[in-house]
Amino acid sequence: MFDNKEIVDFKDADYFSYETQCSLWNNEKLSLIIDFGQEADKSKMLSKHINKINDILSWIDNNKDKICTFLISKDIIKIAEEWVKTSEKIDENTYQNSMMQNINIPITESDFFNSIYIDTILIDFDEDENRPDTTLHIMFNPDYFKQHSLILYIDGDNNLEYGDITA
Repeated sequence: MFDNKEIVDFKDADYFSYETQCSLWNNEKLSLIIDFGQEADKSKMLSKHINKINDILSWIDNNKDKICTFLISKDIIKIAEEWVKTSEKIDENTYQNSMMQNINIPITESDFFNSIYIDTILIDFDEDENRPDTTLHIMFNPDYFKQHSLILYIDGDNNLEYGDITA
């Protein structure tokens, strides 16, 4: 569990090195995946890089505004509205998604900010252990994207790059 920026309870993962759960942006069930690559001594690498992992998580936790502003600059609100408009129309400005959640169009920046959460974080040390890449799978409540997530990449210098929408 992620508590006070300290991670414990790592479990060996089938495909990646480790997985655990943590909490960022008030989401209590966020999946955290760490990958050191196939050849790495996983336990040694975890001990070596635990502070870097905590730094990355702290940066993400403290930069929700920056992440939201970046996504908004990529017209994600407009894309969300296009997805929502394919749901059942309740009235002129309201749609109901498959989860029976009503969503009003237009989606405001405040609505966007309040609905965003992280589903999964992958921190990948395989390519460059000193500057790991991080991948966020971002979702929304209410669900704008029909149970799909936005992919956001963060490089070792905390530069953001929008990936895509994935199932």
